[in-house]
Amino acid sequence: MTFAGAAGSHRERPGLLEVWIDHRFLLAFDERILELFTNGETTRIHIAYAPRLEFRGTQKLPRLIIRARFHNISMSYDPAQRPGLEMLDAALASAAR
Repeated sequence: MTFAGAAGSHRERPGLLEVWIDHRFLLAFDERILELFTNGETTRIHIAYAPRLEFRGTQKLPRLIIRARFHNISMSYDPAQRPGLEMLDAALASAAR
């Protein structure tokens, strides 16, 4: 898949998956570390902490929860991003085995 550097896109290449949550936030997973990039800040969660993505809320107010041992992050997300986010969650589940 291609990556245009804007919301509505994601990129896959061996060992790396990047998905925009919305126009502000990017998730990247390299089979070892899940990284959340926000406004110049980065949050890193190692696969040993079993990060997973959970979808909550409504169609009008969707919420993404990044759950990991000792750490939860909740934010809104663009529903158009859900397929890429679900792909990323599947990669997280696979890597945790």
